Amino acid sequence: MTSQHDAVVRAIMTKAASRGLLSHYCTRSVTCAGDRGLPDLIIAGTYHLGFIEVKTPGSPSLSPGQTRWRHVLIAAGAVYEIMTGEDLAPGGAVDQFLTFISTP
Repeated sequence: MTSQHDAVVRAIMTKAASRGLLSHYCTRSVTCAGDRGLPDLIIAGTYHLGFIEVKTPGSPSLSPGQTRWRHVLIAAGAVYEIMTGEDLAPGGAVDQFLTFISTP
């Protein structure tokens, strides 16, 4: 992972924490067990569960494993988004995602 990627992840986690949401990010995904491609961030509120795949400029599109997770999570009713650093702008896609996760 690039430091830019990790900075975006940290910024999203900070925004999530400020809203009282739980978040999880596995910094060394190669050490995780299970099916490859789990989204970078898991965000949980009392009303919804969401998953975010963070991409940075020049990063490849979704891998086959990431695509499989995306389809299964959406089919199961979870909220799934692909985000970039541009989505961190005030009122942007990250804020909209977190608002949805935190409200009934």
